[in-house]
Amino acid sequence: MALPARMAVLVLSDVVGSPLDIIASGPAISDPSTYEEAFRILQRFSGGEKVAVTITTHLKTGVENEGRKGETGKTSERTAFHKVIGSSDASVDAAMEKAKELGFHADVATYKLTGEANLAGGMLLDALDQCSLEKPFILFAGGETTVLVRGKGLGGRNLEVALGAIKRISGMKNIALVTLATDGEDGPTEAAGAIVTPETYLQAGADEDFLQHCLDENDSYRYFEKASGLIKTGPTGTNVNDITIVISY
Repeated sequence: MALPARMAVLVLSDVVGSPLDIIASGPAISDPSTYEEAFRILQRFSGGEKVAVTITTHLKTGVENEGRKGETGKTSERTAFHKVIGSSDASVDAAMEKAKELGFHADVATYKLTGEANLAGGMLLDALDQCSLEKPFILFAGGETTVLVRGKGLGGRNLEVALGAIKRISGMKNIALVTLATDGEDGPTEAAGAIVTPETYLQAGADEDFLQHCLDENDSYRYFEKASGLIKTGPTGTNVNDITIVISY
């Protein structure tokens, strides 16, 4: 619709790795998907059942016509200049530079932290073993984990990362783990994340049953509310994924 005008797109990325065709559905970039891929996914997850006949027919016809039924956005003329101006990577780099400015030794564990949230904190604590720990030291990780929801508690990805690290960190010394949602709101809560130290378990009452209950019920907010470990920044207005920080001092 814009042709022959030239386009420039300034991108705020809330997707790990910043794939341009996925961020905000890639409104100005060539769409790499095909009828065949869409039809294969439909068959894999539904077997064609519980899907409107019109949808199945449309995709099947597209496959049979080998894409001649109007594949979207594949021509080279539909190009635009893209610039990622905000992302998890940029946030992590900026935080690391600030840490160095403040006198910390700093490194990045990963820009693509994904996977089960309650395991991620322990993985980052283990990653300290691979670092040259000139103290004070900060290890950063950017990305976005996933919570396997089993219970009916209150929390979000960042709080779950912190909760999963409680047992691992309680036996350590001079260390802290900090989790932050860059938009200042983790899940359906007003907390951005939480801080975990070797004292957090004691501050929450040293109750192993309560900790396990919170893990089972995905009730991380309640745990850190009791431990006074919630971090509340207020909404920042920009979401560029999450940052997890390990501080050794």
